[in-house]
Amino acid sequence: MICPARSISTIAAERLLADPARRWIVFSSHRRACNLRAKDGEIITLVHPQVGDGPFHIVLVRALDFSPLSPGVQFRLHGQMLQTTDLAIDLRPARPWNPVLPAAIWPLQIPASMRQYSLIANPANDETGRRMQQASLLLHRATLHCRHSDVTKAAQILAGVGAGLTPAGDDFLLGVMVRWRLQPSLLPGHCLVDELSRCITGIAINRTTWLSGRWLLAAANGYFAAPWHRLAHALAADSPAELQLALQHILSIGASSGADALKGLMYHEYAEICLSSPTR
Repeated sequence: MICPARSISTIAAERLLADPARRWIVFSSHRRACNLRAKDGEIITLVHPQVGDGPFHIVLVRALDFSPLSPGVQFRLHGQMLQTTDLAIDLRPARPWNPVLPAAIWPLQIPASMRQYSLIANPANDETGRRMQQASLLLHRATLHCRHSDVTKAAQILAGVGAGLTPAGDDFLLGVMVRWRLQPSLLPGHCLVDELSRCITGIAINRTTWLSGRWLLAAANGYFAAPWHRLAHALAADSPAELQLALQHILSIGASSGADALKGLMYHEYAEICLSSPTR
């Protein structure tokens, strides 16, 4: 069976072309996505159209049944076909998609529709919430004073915390890296987003799932999925309607991954709420 691809991340295309003879082995398959892993640990992911573009996605023109693609099944690139025994992904019609997130477009006034995500569940009743609070305070201090050690401590507190292929703590850290890309002015002038992001991934990739680690590594390089691009464009356009749609799109990611990432996006405001609380 041949299935055309609708789009391909420029990162995925580079990985395929860097070594056309490289084997891509199914790591995991799900209802709407199939993750392929190379021997060197690189990833590309086949996804349904509903999932959309991502840092290492090949988006198909139609939904496929991925259940026959069990772990261990091998794909190889033949010309412009990514093939296994019974399936060929035709890459010729795929439009390239750039996963690099636009930078420096954070609004001077944060819209009310975003402020609600600076409220994390009561830490007294929720262990993950408690860790998010601790990490938020460390990250707040880190980005005020460019303290790499505090970023490392925050990653130690959150990396790998929670269930699933992308745990809640990792989703929060991804949201933090979105914020640094959208608002680099949050950091002191001598503080580099790339350096702080590497503080996160240096800890996280050894504490979390392989798949979640790939998402965090992509984020540290400034590569994010389409819903975050939609948020960036909505903020740049100063459009409340577009912003609401973008937030809904992010919230639809996973069971709670999008919501946890939005909490990370708003870590700075949450930390300021905590610091101004009379109970502290």
